[in-house]
Amino acid sequence: MMLTATCSTNEARKIQLIMNIEVGDLNIIRSSSFVRSEITFEVQTKSSKEKTINEICEQIQKIENEYCIIYCASPASCEEILELIRTKLDISLDIYHGKLESITRHQSITRWKAGLTQVMVATNAFGLGINMSNVRLVIHYTFPLSLGNLIQEAGRAGRDRREAKHTIYYSRQDIKTVYGIVAGEESSTNDLEYQEYLEERQKKF
Repeated sequence: MMLTATCSTNEARKIQLIMNIEVGDLNIIRSSSFVRSEITFEVQTKSSKEKTINEICEQIQKIENEYCIIYCASPASCEEILELIRTKLDISLDIYHGKLESITRHQSITRWKAGLTQVMVATNAFGLGINMSNVRLVIHYTFPLSLGNLIQEAGRAGRDRREAKHTIYYSRQDIKTVYGIVAGEESSTNDLEYQEYLEERQKKF
């Protein structure tokens, strides 16, 4: 049995192929609703980078000792946003994206699960196998690549059913950035990492 809130039919078929599941052994049961009433959704336009970072820092300060995930479109953007926040806030920050070495990604995940990292700056490679109940804030520094990404990534907030917040920042430049990623000119999704994760779960199964 594998449980997920957002797996599409195509993604389910991909999992089936990678894990060598017979057609007759795969059933997809899904709800018709993704409503998460505990999450407040907010959309903000980006002005200057300095102002946007200041707004993000203000939101992080409001959640005090609870947790935040900031999603960026690319590894380069992750690195940049991490350093900008680091200059303004004295908090535990970490980074996760597909271009990091495997051991570095593992260490980032381990620190996050142990509650040692308050803010994770990441691409959409971050999230497989992650289930922190007290994430109070999810921010998209660039708007999500798809509706599926939006539902899945925003849904990592408020899993303890307490109030949480999701904010999307966007600009016209984001349209070009996201189009480039979707068209394959740039990729923030590491398919090899995804396959490695599924193969590891298959071994444990």
